[in-house]
Amino acid sequence: MLSIFKQKWLSELNNNWIFEYLITLTFVIIGILGWFISYNFSICILVLTIGLLLVFNDFKYIIPAGLCLLFSYNAGYTANTFPVEIALYAGIFILLLIGYTIYNFKKINLKKPKSYIGIALLTVSCIIPIFWNKAITEESRIMYAIYFTWVLYIVIYFIFGMNLSKHSLRIVIFTLSAISVLISFECGIKVLEMHRANPDESIFNFIYSLGWGICNEAGIMLCFCMPFIFYEIIKTKNPIISLVCVLKMIISLVGIVLTASRAAVFFGFIEFFVLTILMIIFSKNKLTNIVFLLLFLGLGILYVQLYFGIPRLFDDVKNILYNNIFDGNGRERLYNNAINLFNTNFLTRILGSGIISEFEYRWSFGEYGSVFVVYHSTFFETLVMGGIVGICFLLIHFFEKYKQLWKKELPFSLTMLVGYLLVDIYGMLDNTYGMYYYMIPLVILMASLDNDIDTNIFENEDSNELIFAESKGE
Repeated sequence: MLSIFKQKWLSELNNNWIFEYLITLTFVIIGILGWFISYNFSICILVLTIGLLLVFNDFKYIIPAGLCLLFSYNAGYTANTFPVEIALYAGIFILLLIGYTIYNFKKINLKKPKSYIGIALLTVSCIIPIFWNKAITEESRIMYAIYFTWVLYIVIYFIFGMNLSKHSLRIVIFTLSAISVLISFECGIKVLEMHRANPDESIFNFIYSLGWGICNEAGIMLCFCMPFIFYEIIKTKNPIISLVCVLKMIISLVGIVLTASRAAVFFGFIEFFVLTILMIIFSKNKLTNIVFLLLFLGLGILYVQLYFGIPRLFDDVKNILYNNIFDGNGRERLYNNAINLFNTNFLTRILGSGIISEFEYRWSFGEYGSVFVVYHSTFFETLVMGGIVGICFLLIHFFEKYKQLWKKELPFSLTMLVGYLLVDIYGMLDNTYGMYYYMIPLVILMASLDNDIDTNIFENEDSNELIFAESKGE
């Protein structure tokens, strides 16, 4: 921290889990206001971040700030419009990253990032096909920037990897757990608005944009965040925190249902079931957590019965959400297009045809417009983007990602393993890899896992050890 703030009580506060928990909650509340009222509330996120960095000089506060900026954006994107609002606040945020890095340059350790080879190779694979792009026209030339999105991911990974301390994983877990509430709130408000406008329509017929992404993408991120909620439940001995975490879990499940995404509901409830088993096995406070979970589930079921009717809900799930479970919603066409692009010539088979290979006119982010085609599958998207070489690089990245869990505490490793596996399988049917809303949280998480092995999130470090660590720049 800055010399004028180097006091023992501030050092202890900075490393107190309750303080981190409350700070994360504060960022999420601001994010909710920003999404619901005006994205200009983001200035509050930036002001709070600057204050925390000035007082504590700890990079970990960048994590909840950055993710709340990301998931509170409410304006959407089009191929021909520059997103001024998010560019402005993201630009200021980037200046904060640069300023912090310069100020703490002596503490930077280039050896800390270890799991970057796969991401770096995918970055190169993404850029190379720009030289034989045929899809982008003069009107859509802004799309050339998409070829450099993986540069953004590798840069974020290195910035976080070099700046985070070995006490950063806890706030990552707290943040990704709390982000589920922000996303669920957004889904709830959108569905409520659409239900009021169309009261006779089933909620499973609603398709909507949240600004930063669409409802399907919200489902992906809620599944991604679920293990962090369960890990909090597993580790806490405090009944109040158990109550809060179980409530977050139920809110997240409701959010998944409200996305009306077949894959999110399917994989999300499998994930919930498996993680519940792990919670029962590893939980510090088994009986309390089970009681709270059953209580909130019971109250939720009662509310649905009184307001909507359980039989009607099951009928809608059967007849609307899963009316034709084998209908790919156009995915077969996308996959065939991907294969055709891959087979264009020898060069596209080896190095791909590029991340921007097709445009189509369709509904996206609340309006109709020309958007570039995304192939709704990690495999087919990578095949188009980078060809056979890109697939090989993706496998290297997967190896590094799963390897990070190997030496962590067993409850954490298993919880994360369930989340990783199910979301990666989910990603074979929908948009995950290469999409900024998924990649940014992922690389931040990976950077933190490279730095921090401590998974005891509800225990504070000894104050004398912390002061010694700070003096060494850790």
